Amino acid sequence: MRKKKDRMDFGPIQRLFGSNAVTEVIDFLSTFREFDYSINEIAENTGVHRRTVSRVLPSLEYYGVVVNVRKIDRASMYKLNGDSETAAMICDLSKTVAEYDVDNLMEKDDTSLSESSVLKKNVVATIE
Repeated sequence: MRKKKDRMDFGPIQRLFGSNAVTEVIDFLSTFREFDYSINEIAENTGVHRRTVSRVLPSLEYYGVVVNVRKIDRASMYKLNGDSETAAMICDLSKTVAEYDVDNLMEKDDTSLSESSVLKKNVVATIE
C-alpha cells in the first residue's frame, strides 16, 4: 500500500497548481537551477516518465523557461533559463508560495519566533 503524500511533500509550484508533469519538472529545475540535467536524470528525480519529460520540455523551451545548454554524447542537457524573465517570475512565485506555507506552518505549530525565522530562512534559501 502506497503512503499518502502530505501537501508539503510536493514542491511549491505543485502545491499551488497541482501535481502534473509540467509542475514537477519546473519545481525540480527551479530548485536545482545551478545544474543541468539530461531527460533521464529529470525523469529519475521527478518520478515523471522519460517520454513524458520529452514531451514537456519543448513547451518549456518555447516559452524560455528551460534551455538546452549542451550535449554529452547523445544526451541533451537542460536547465532553468537564467536569462528568462518568465523563469525568474516562476522562481519568485515559488519563493512566495514557500514563504506562505512556512508562515502557515509556524502559526499552526506555534513554534517560537527564533525557530520560525531560522526555518523560514532555510526553506527560502533552498529555493533561491
